[in-house]
Amino acid sequence: MSTVLATPQAAEAAFYRAFEASDLDAMMAVWLDAEEILCIHPMGGRLVGRSAVRESWAQIFAGEGALRFTLGEPLYLTSGDVSVHFVYEEIRFGAGFAERSRIQATNVYVRTGDGWRIQAHHGSPGVAPRPAPPPSGTVH
Repeated sequence: MSTVLATPQAAEAAFYRAFEASDLDAMMAVWLDAEEILCIHPMGGRLVGRSAVRESWAQIFAGEGALRFTLGEPLYLTSGDVSVHFVYEEIRFGAGFAERSRIQATNVYVRTGDGWRIQAHHGSPGVAPRPAPPPSGTVH
């Protein structure tokens, strides 16, 4: 039996912990145990079903190098047994985690008898953060 994830936020935290740890079993434990799951990695195609999703994570985790995630600008839309999360994944990687990447992600969570599970993940290349506005009084 898998861990009960009491909230969609707990499921999201488990998803990113598994991602950082490159732990395939932990990753798949967060996913809904059904064939109706979907994953789209940045610049990738649509993967449907547990086998395709699992294989994609196995390939990602086989790569070299650790990743560290910080989630930015979260927006949560929850209604009943479904919660859709829009986040920016601020990813650090490389030597000393000095390199950075930004991905826009949409994660869809559903409430099951065993708690919340992810049903869909869609990542797209993110846009750079908007620069801060100039101090008042500055005109350009």
